[in-house]
Amino acid sequence: MSLDSLGTGCLGGSLSLRFSASLGNSRRGGLSPSVLSLFPAGGSGFLERFSSFIPVIVQPTCWVRFCTAIVNKMPVPFTSFQLFFPPHPATTWNPGDLKSLPDISRYVAQFKYDDWRTMIYFFPDGRIEFYSRKKAKLPRYRPPKSMIESLRNLELAPNAYHVLDAGLLHYKTPRVKNRIVIWDILVHANSLLLGTSFDDRFRLLEKITRHPEKWISLPYPGGGGELAIAREVARNVWLAPVFDSDFSDLFEKGSHLPEIEGIVLKDKRAPLERAFQMEENARWMIRARKPRIDYRF
Repeated sequence: MSLDSLGTGCLGGSLSLRFSASLGNSRRGGLSPSVLSLFPAGGSGFLERFSSFIPVIVQPTCWVRFCTAIVNKMPVPFTSFQLFFPPHPATTWNPGDLKSLPDISRYVAQFKYDDWRTMIYFFPDGRIEFYSRKKAKLPRYRPPKSMIESLRNLELAPNAYHVLDAGLLHYKTPRVKNRIVIWDILVHANSLLLGTSFDDRFRLLEKITRHPEKWISLPYPGGGGELAIAREVARNVWLAPVFDSDFSDLFEKGSHLPEIEGIVLKDKRAPLERAFQMEENARWMIRARKPRIDYRF
């Protein structure tokens, strides 16, 4: 990775130093907490492995930017429980603009369900817990035993951490109760999948869910047909499908179902990055949702 990619201002008039190959406690202790916080538990090992060629920029801001760029480009160990923010679209589009999306081949789409965002944590001791995107336990909801058993039956290695990004269809959907719909995987087998593309992660997710072929369809209120909105992994666990074309038509069809808020477009080649804030931390995602009383363009 070139320092030039971090901006020319980083090197202007500043002194560049190098760590020795072996970092003593006194040297490592000189790093500011803001720098050390970029690394997960046990992150000093990362510094020790790469210290022989990581330049230390005297300007603290540039050093933080450099470390962030490195950490965001590769998976990192996830061997202890830690909460983090899931990807959240940085851009909202008017649905009428979907036909003018530039370089459409870069994107795929998934339905945006009227759900409660749910991070599903699998623990090495076999526990499964639900957390919100605000890094808090999902309030009030107690998943039925059948749902937990369905999640345990996924193709996930035991005795390891895994985190699935999903939504709970229950409180906001009168016609659908106690259903989990999964659309991404963020931690797999003790590895936070930073730097991986959505395309790669979804292929992994299909393998974990055993490539479900049965589709779940919901009827339009008042008749007029139905729409397939998910693939059935188990009775109460669904997989969000991926669509690679006709986004405007997909939005139009989904907008007539109360369980669908719109669609989310995802750059299938963009790398997953560490989320340091709750809102707008995924520049590779675009959402388009139907207007409501409290939401207008």
